[in-house]
Amino acid sequence: SLMNKAAEYIESRTFQHELSLQELATTLGVSASQLTRRFQAAYGLSPVRFATKVRLTRVRQLLVETQDSLENIAEQCGFQNAFYLSRVFSQHMGISPSGYRKNYRV
Repeated sequence: SLMNKAAEYIESRTFQHELSLQELATTLGVSASQLTRRFQAAYGLSPVRFATKVRLTRVRQLLVETQDSLENIAEQCGFQNAFYLSRVFSQHMGISPSGYRKNYRV
């Protein structure tokens, strides 16, 4: 249940600002290394990878459902800038954000 709280914390804050693993660990009353180990065991992902997955899910949604610029989407989803978002998106998805938008837009 502690790891469910961690996941909820990540999901609720990942778009607002840079997520701090130490801040999350302190909030939950565990060490950062213990949090990472337990989260990995519960979800099969590190907290950072989980946050990236949550962000990219939202990015994919915005790419398909809106006309927003990549810079605007990056800002909404907690990425530093459009360039960084594009790099992370391409690494994880195997396609550029513009390619994804072109292929999946209705």
